[in-house]
Amino acid sequence: MVATVRRRLKLISNEEPAGMTVGSIDIIAVGTTNACKVAAVDAAVRGYEVSGANFLDFAAIETHQVSSEVSAQPMTLDETYRGAMNRARNAYAQARAGNSSAVILALGIESGLNWSTVDGRAYDVCVCSAFDGTTFNQGMSCSFEIPPLVLRFVLEEGMDLAQASNAAGVSSNPKLGEAEGLIGILSRGRITRLDYTKQAIEMALMFLDSASLYARPATALPNALKSTTETASRLATDSLLLGIFKSRIQISSHKSHQNHTSNNTTTKQR
Repeated sequence: MVATVRRRLKLISNEEPAGMTVGSIDIIAVGTTNACKVAAVDAAVRGYEVSGANFLDFAAIETHQVSSEVSAQPMTLDETYRGAMNRARNAYAQARAGNSSAVILALGIESGLNWSTVDGRAYDVCVCSAFDGTTFNQGMSCSFEIPPLVLRFVLEEGMDLAQASNAAGVSSNPKLGEAEGLIGILSRGRITRLDYTKQAIEMALMFLDSASLYARPATALPNALKSTTETASRLATDSLLLGIFKSRIQISSHKSHQNHTSNNTTTKQR
């Protein structure tokens, strides 16, 4: 599925983006059809200036329904990071298949969990990966703590964040992930999912402004994504780490229940 929502424009810049040639950006290929993420891309590239030129302002934005090749609810930062890169790579491949000579910049956007090793708390973060066919550049959004009640449904029921929010009674919107998101509810609308997704996109595009600072050896695909063995090993590590955090959540929940029972007993005695 491909949808084009904007027109192409000429790239005018005094500095070449890493891996790209000054001339024109024909297509921005987005590896999702999620309405919120696509709107965030549109908002991020509108008026995006490099050396005083709004060179992304009229680039054609294509949406591509592609696989992230990770779980529907990424459980660690590494898995989220890989999911974003896979979406960018797969979107680029689809866009390239129908446009052999076009200059393409692909964006992969993935949200997932990021855990604190200090206290076992889980945070939601958005990662955007920008891929030009040669080089990946990533950016991340601000992050927010996932409430324990919501997190419990993610860990124990295998739900994604939107489903868990519904199950916890935080939201009744089954398409919360395409609307304001859990972050919009918790912040009372101060920051929406579109806002934090836009942040990740803008952070990923910073390489356009400082290409020489972000120069790195060209590689079509990072070794971490090339090697099935390495990926499996990383997933195993993720699972082990997740098991530790899940145990902490259960212990915390048990202590909370004990304290609640103790308080009720004390109240009755009084």
